[in-house]
Amino acid sequence: MPICAKWSCEIANHPSVVIFGLVNEMKNGPMVRHAVASLGLLRSLDDSRLMLQGSGRWDGQYNIGSVCNPGSQQWEHVWGVESPDYHGTATNGPWGGYFEGAGDAHIYPSTPHTPAVEAGLRNLGSDSKPVFLSEYGVGSLMNAIRELRYYEQNDADPQADDFKFFQQTEKKLTADWTRLGMDAVYAFPEEMLRASQQMNCRQRELGFNLIRSNPKICGYNSHRASGSWIYGRGSLDLLARIQTGA
Repeated sequence: MPICAKWSCEIANHPSVVIFGLVNEMKNGPMVRHAVASLGLLRSLDDSRLMLQGSGRWDGQYNIGSVCNPGSQQWEHVWGVESPDYHGTATNGPWGGYFEGAGDAHIYPSTPHTPAVEAGLRNLGSDSKPVFLSEYGVGSLMNAIRELRYYEQNDADPQADDFKFFQQTEKKLTADWTRLGMDAVYAFPEEMLRASQQMNCRQRELGFNLIRSNPKICGYNSHRASGSWIYGRGSLDLLARIQTGA
């Protein structure tokens, strides 16, 4: 069964576990049922930390709670439309990753945010119990040209997969740049990427302001500062790889 320590911070290589999370974005099936049934075993090992059952709740089984609070021995129905009496099948919501009524919600809205997206974030959970927004993101544009220069400056192995990935990305971008006549808009390809990153940051700021304005959101997590770096979703892993030459 997949199990991970989520939202941990590392100081001097000493992890501080805050939350244990089980399955992530998994539809209902044997793995989800196994995770749900494993609570007793997990609590016998550690009853002091918050445990989350299914991040994103793609299983849609809202008769099972998402949360087991410290000291508890059962999945609790404290978020979204979760209830022991819940019957039905959850359906896809208006945003990527979101299922209607989920108490542990994932939201990846389109950008720029439309009035409907803004209203949705402001009112998430207004017709249910509070919602934990465990993943929110609007994408993260990567400045592949800048990252390639970092690799070169640090004498990274030019045969490394990530080094070659950035080389290919720069080559393709430069070719499209010439073909589309983008030099009439920006002086250099990297200037366009930098401007796009600035716009991306403004969209993130808007999204977080909308989230913080909603009192029904009991917690939120940006996705993310580390992770699948090669897709532009994380910066911490990429920085570590540059510095270590991994």
